[in-house]
Amino acid sequence: MVLSSWIIFLIVGRVLVYLWQSFPLPEILENNRIIHKFHICDLCSGVWIYGILSFFMGLSLLQVLGFSYVPLVSEVVTGGLISFVVHIFLIGWREKFDNVWVV
Repeated sequence: MVLSSWIIFLIVGRVLVYLWQSFPLPEILENNRIIHKFHICDLCSGVWIYGILSFFMGLSLLQVLGFSYVPLVSEVVTGGLISFVVHIFLIGWREKFDNVWVV
């Protein structure tokens, strides 16, 4: 597993999370509180999007760390950890570069 595939994994996953949150939910799903919270939370969405992307790209963070591959657990752990790292990175990025308006 090369570093470039992990960078592509991070970028594609973040773009998918952004697109998921940019488009409005259909009206039938908008009334469901659980799906609505899942839709607006980038950490929550990232766990599932990165997990599914991990499955399709064949990347497992557990294998990189030296553990054996367990089919469903590896994808969920990879999705959760990567989503958390990206979430923390985005919080730092926003803190550093966002404009604060004091009225």
